Amino acid sequence: QVVLSLAEVSVGRVRLLADGAPLLPERPDLTRDDVASLIAEPAPTTVPALVVYDGRVHQLNGGQLDTALPGPIGNGEVAVQSAASSPDGRRVAVVASDGPRRRLLVGGAEGAVAPVGPEAGTMTRPSWAPSGFEVWTVLDATTVTRAVLDPGGTARVAPVDARELTGLGPVQDLRLSRDGLRVAA
Repeated sequence: QVVLSLAEVSVGRVRLLADGAPLLPERPDLTRDDVASLIAEPAPTTVPALVVYDGRVHQLNGGQLDTALPGPIGNGEVAVQSAASSPDGRRVAVVASDGPRRRLLVGGAEGAVAPVGPEAGTMTRPSWAPSGFEVWTVLDATTVTRAVLDPGGTARVAPVDARELTGLGPVQDLRLSRDGLRVAA
């Protein structure tokens, strides 16, 4: 990461030292070419975009609304405010309103969803990690949280230490990069 970051500001060769000695004795100087194979490239996908219309989740295909997703997130049983599909399209996360409270629901794209984590007065649109097993959101513009899914789809809430970020002020939106190395808020 150090080599790639410095390459962006025209530093061609980097020597990493620990206590004055080369960190990698067999290769003391590194260039972007030396670490190019480590660059995470997101896999191309053809996952249809999701759009929330009238509290229901629809797929957007070719610029036209397709059919609503099956189950409670598409039939109006759940009042959906925002939605995001996992990178592979197999999972969906939605923020749903339940009166004045918001809650995160996660499930399969076939429509079955379950509540995950705490409720909040406000919640940002979900953002998936590239693995498709982690979804992030911000509760009440102050608490960054993530739900980690096991391979079977069961979710648990995991802590995120975002004090430096939230210390700057309220977080109105949060997006993870496609490679999972950066966050925009």
